Amino acid sequence: MIIRRLTADNQSDLNRCDNSFLETQNINVAACRLYASCGFVLAGFDGCLYRGVMPGTRENALFWYLVF
Repeated sequence: MIIRRLTADNQSDLNRCDNSFLETQNINVAACRLYASCGFVLAGFDGCLYRGVMPGTRENALFWYLVF
């Protein structure tokens, strides 16, 4: 996922929203640091999400939120 700066094109869409969220894996430390530096707050995790497609994995889904 690429976080881009607000432009006139997407600003009108964001005016109708009061938050945004995304999901990443706990092993993707660089992404976690990027999201935190952009103002996203870690709000939850799911330890079973990836096990449905990758049995035995130790990866966890992390859910990040950004409130406008």
